[in-house]
Amino acid sequence: MINLGFYKKIRKPEISTYPYFLQKDFRKKSTDAPHFYKKNIHLINFISQILILFLVGIFSGMLLKIIIHFINGTPVSSYFKASSQVSFEGNNYLVEIDKAAVFTNYLGIKRKLDAIPPGFNVRIDLENTQLVDHSVMENLHHFEHDYEATGGTVKLIDLEAHIPASDYHLAARKKK
Repeated sequence: MINLGFYKKIRKPEISTYPYFLQKDFRKKSTDAPHFYKKNIHLINFISQILILFLVGIFSGMLLKIIIHFINGTPVSSYFKASSQVSFEGNNYLVEIDKAAVFTNYLGIKRKLDAIPPGFNVRIDLENTQLVDHSVMENLHHFEHDYEATGGTVKLIDLEAHIPASDYHLAARKKK
């Protein structure tokens, strides 16, 4: 016969060694405030670590994208400020974007596009850009769709000198 006496020596851990949210009575309200905080510190620690890792992941992805844009020829001066001009003649608006149109400077471009009143013919000239990011292409497509719903027209012009990164019609484009 096999001796199984060692199983009697293994004790079940006390309930306080389990994380607070795994205990049977975790929904009961504690009247002892320090006891309540001792049990919840593990949950607070877990949540804060997840949030910190999430933010680190976002910022490292943005940094990698900025490095990729630098390798593809984006001037450093155009990372956070878009060099763009808006001119008006008759029933036509011309938006000229210079240097680069990337995700970090799109808000400046968007601000100028949103200032154009509805119902006009808008041409967005990208001839002088070195790089047009895929997120900018997608946002310009959304602007085109929304602006045409208000009765105007939008056309992207002078993208012939840019090579798309893939076959997708909204892919990033780099000048030859």
